[in-house]
Amino acid sequence: MSSNEALAYMAHHEAGHAVVAVSLGYDVELLSLRAKRTESRMSGGRCITDSATGRTFCDSTSCQDQASRLIDAVTVKVAGPVAERIASGSTNRLGASSDYQGAAELMYRLVDDDLQEGLVLLDSAIRRAETILRQDWPAVVGLADALLDHRELNRDQVRQIIAEALGSAGPGL
Repeated sequence: MSSNEALAYMAHHEAGHAVVAVSLGYDVELLSLRAKRTESRMSGGRCITDSATGRTFCDSTSCQDQASRLIDAVTVKVAGPVAERIASGSTNRLGASSDYQGAAELMYRLVDDDLQEGLVLLDSAIRRAETILRQDWPAVVGLADALLDHRELNRDQVRQIIAEALGSAGPGL
């Protein structure tokens, strides 16, 4: 795989995180593509949502709300590898493994170390991310293209690209 192909896959990966995050009501504060080569593989993008910059997963004291926000966060975590798979037919194992590890850590907060229940919830999050991504694929492509051109997008740029790609205010906008 060429460096340009690897960057394109990474851009779709990061754009997938962003589109799903916005769809689920998060703000994307920063989306970046900072490529670095590690053991002949490319890695290094970031999608920073408001949950990563201080917003809690739960806006109330309700356990149900907290569980719902955790499931949303897991869905955002797995969205990158899912978008990369949709775009290219495969995933970058380094980037995907980090995302899946983060998703598993969040999932364990919900299931009290019940591996079977955790796997069921993880599979559900993957399917949910795929549904959102396929529905909003033009936004993923628009963000990925902009990332390849500019390497970094701020909150307003992300919102504008998604809105333009979806022909409306977009999900969660």
